[in-house]
Amino acid sequence: MYFGPSTIYPLLSQLEKKGHVKSEWNMASERPRKVYKLTAEGQSLLNFTEDSLNLICRKIGNPGVLKDALTEDSIPHAALRPLLKNLEHSKPMI
Repeated sequence: MYFGPSTIYPLLSQLEKKGHVKSEWNMASERPRKVYKLTAEGQSLLNFTEDSLNLICRKIGNPGVLKDALTEDSIPHAALRPLLKNLEHSKPMI
């Protein structure tokens, strides 16, 4: 499934309004970029959602995904790999 800018940016905007991500402008490059980082609340929500989905998977007989098992190679859609990498290396902003 393809998630383009018309899907991702409205979703990020909603997540920011709810306090799950925080954005800031990175002006260090030639082209300014808006950078999003998980907040502590967003990380808590992500952990809760992941635990809930894993519980559902166990209930239906599928072991789910281990938290440490998400690597660039395990993400099927190449477009999501940079997002995962950024989330792994960013510290939540409060």
